[in-house]
Amino acid sequence: MASARTRANMLLVAPNGTGKIVIALSALLPIVKSKDLKLIYLCRTHSQSDRVILELKKIHDNPYEVLGLSLRGRNEMCLN
Repeated sequence: MASARTRANMLLVAPNGTGKIVIALSALLPIVKSKDLKLIYLCRTHSQSDRVILELKKIHDNPYEVLGLSLRGRNEMCLN
């Protein structure tokens, strides 16, 4: 993950179900935490975003305390 060490942008592309989320988070979180950086993870669908948040919840206390935020449109969040 040389791009993360040099603060360059990075794009990871692979088919569904290949573990991109876990690979990216596992490789990047130690670098992000040690350099006090922010990680922005963009997804095309709500289900993809949900998967990232699920993985972050699993990682939260083991070994890194991480916070995640999923942004959605008002029509997805409000019942009224």
